[in-house]
Amino acid sequence: MISSWILLFIAATFNAIANLLIKRSSMQGLQGLEQLFSPFFIFGVFLFAVNIVFYTKALQGLSVNIAYPALVGVGALFVLIGSFTWLKETINLVQIMGFVLIVIGVTLISK
Repeated sequence: MISSWILLFIAATFNAIANLLIKRSSMQGLQGLEQLFSPFFIFGVFLFAVNIVFYTKALQGLSVNIAYPALVGVGALFVLIGSFTWLKETINLVQIMGFVLIVIGVTLISK
């Protein structure tokens, strides 16, 4: 049986990738309904659905008051890294400090 924490990590990964794909679809210059047919958008929505499946399985072994902050914290870190490396967005010191605080908060909540 796969650990609930591994399932949560997989869910966070799919969630982060989905967010990056949706952002990438918005960078194509498409307007209105055109964006809905972008491969980036379609795959992003699909990964949001896959994320929910893994998150639901993870919740079978974790309390939601622990799982959700962990999901958001890990997902936010992955989005930060992905937006910097793939989307070429900038990261500043305040953002880095904020993510350190998120990690500390998630660690404290999960105790």
